[in-house]
Amino acid sequence: RGALYRHFPSKVALLEAAVSRVTASVGQGEVEFTNIPLDDPRGTAVLVGRFILANLDMQRDLTHIFERDGERLGSVRDQFRESSDAGFRAASDALRQWALAANLDVDTDAFAVLLIGGLVNFRRSTWTLGGSPIGLGDDRFLEGFATIFSMIVDQHRTR
Repeated sequence: RGALYRHFPSKVALLEAAVSRVTASVGQGEVEFTNIPLDDPRGTAVLVGRFILANLDMQRDLTHIFERDGERLGSVRDQFRESSDAGFRAASDALRQWALAANLDVDTDAFAVLLIGGLVNFRRSTWTLGGSPIGLGDDRFLEGFATIFSMIVDQHRTR
């Protein structure tokens, strides 16, 4: 503990640095997914899903802190939420580009929240309850995620 505080004057300063790291990771994801492949919705869904699950894993301890003490950490919690919102916006922007190229009419903001929300719930359920819902592994979950994504895309293509 003592060595840590040589680098950070307070717990809040440490949390601010951690949130900055998360924000940088979200920004990297935005860069990576602005050029998502347009011809393979299934493969894209698995790729994006793996990236998001990995990022959630990196944020696990920070998420627990905000779940427990978020009310006392107002401005830092708000920065963390803004980072999360930036991830949803980046996903929506990538989906919008993809939907335009595929000539789909879909509310990409709602689509992004729905899709990412499923990933978040899967991972957080695993953390909270000590195991994934009904014992589902990441690979199997991501295959189901990709199937749902593909079904939605196919439905909108036929309109």
